[in-house]
Amino acid sequence: MTSRVKQILIFLLVLALPVYAQVAEIEGPSKPFLNQQLRRTKRRLNTLEGNTQNSISGILSIAKGGTSANLTDPDADRILFWDDSDHKVGFLTANTNVDISGTNLNVTAEFVDIFLVDGTFTVPTGVTKVYLTMVGGGGAGGACPNAQCYAGGGAGGAWIANYPFTVTPDAELLVQVGDGAVTTSAGDNDGAAGQDTVFDTATAAITCAGGSGGLSAHTGGAAVGGIDASAGTAGGYTNKGGAGGTGADVSTGGAGGGTPFGPGAAGADGAAGSGATANTGAGGGGASSDSEGAFNGGAGGSGFVAVM
Repeated sequence: MTSRVKQILIFLLVLALPVYAQVAEIEGPSKPFLNQQLRRTKRRLNTLEGNTQNSISGILSIAKGGTSANLTDPDADRILFWDDSDHKVGFLTANTNVDISGTNLNVTAEFVDIFLVDGTFTVPTGVTKVYLTMVGGGGAGGACPNAQCYAGGGAGGAWIANYPFTVTPDAELLVQVGDGAVTTSAGDNDGAAGQDTVFDTATAAITCAGGSGGLSAHTGGAAVGGIDASAGTAGGYTNKGGAGGTGADVSTGGAGGGTPFGPGAAGADGAAGSGATANTGAGGGGASSDSEGAFNGGAGGSGFVAVM
């Protein structure tokens, strides 16, 4: 019985005592009736005590305003939350890089290393897993000779985002950022493929293939990456960059294929193909010609590696 319930019962008994004292001095026909009323009052007080004890003992359910859990003082700052998997309320414990202080939730930013050119990544002390976002270099668009021509655009490089990779603390890992394919020289020339982007260790390598080049004879570069195309030594984990667009007619070269990090370059209208933006892995645009000149195909965009 809680102290509050005891206080209520004592209060009711105190109120009843004067009445009982008066009844004890009453004689005659009224006394049996008043004694009966006192007995009824006593029974009701006993019932009230039992019901109160039953309603507050044990774990109080959510439906009755409780937590459905037997909680104890965690002796630390914690967040109370609903655990749907366990169907009860519990304390949320701060994990790595998160701290609860008073009424503040503090989050410490993790490291992020971005490589736009080749380099070396040193794994921080205590870190055993990193998350990689990277893309291969984009393919170049096809060029045109001094003849009617509408070349295809280059394809975007294969890519991954937040891909988990196990590492050894304090290890030094080589990073190769794939270059985009260079501008395709004017003439009946197909675009070159972009270079692969590689995150390398002594035991494994993550590779995002460079995008294929567009063809002078209309066809855009085929998409690379994904489970149905070569994706480096591990294979099957990359996403395809966009395929290069096919030239439509002498006034429209094919557009380059895009990636999540940037769109492909536009195809040309009786001119050289446009180059893709650096560090997007996007494909270069295809040239087009109506027999009034030979034009270059656009260069592909270089890749990048982000390590978190």
